[in-house]
Amino acid sequence: MGVIGIETTIGMINNHEFMGFLDFCSSQ
Repeated sequence: MGVIGIETTIGMINNHEFMGFLDFCSSQ
């Protein structure tokens, strides 16, 4: 994961999209 991935993760957490965050991690 690069900077874009980190920013996406932070954005998801800030937007309370935790399930989306877990799905994102599982797809890596």
